[in-house]
Amino acid sequence: MAREYPWYASLPAKSYTGEMHRTTIVLDQKKLAKVQRVLGTTGIKETVERAFDEILALEVRKRHVARLIKQDGIDLAKPEVMAKAWR
Repeated sequence: MAREYPWYASLPAKSYTGEMHRTTIVLDQKKLAKVQRVLGTTGIKETVERAFDEILALEVRKRHVARLIKQDGIDLAKPEVMAKAWR
């Protein structure tokens, strides 16, 4: 359908996960295969979605690590809190 109507590929599509956008990209097939093995995925869409999810999760983990390093809003430096934590 996109071949008959080139504008169709650029239309946003609604789905249960939110707004989506159809696009065409050139992928390195060897790199795609490696990523699929790492993620345990088979299809391109599934691989891209999982890769996006992994990057977003990585960002959250980085923020948590930074917060632990700074002890920002964390009571780990308080002896009375830590004394109760190991009971």
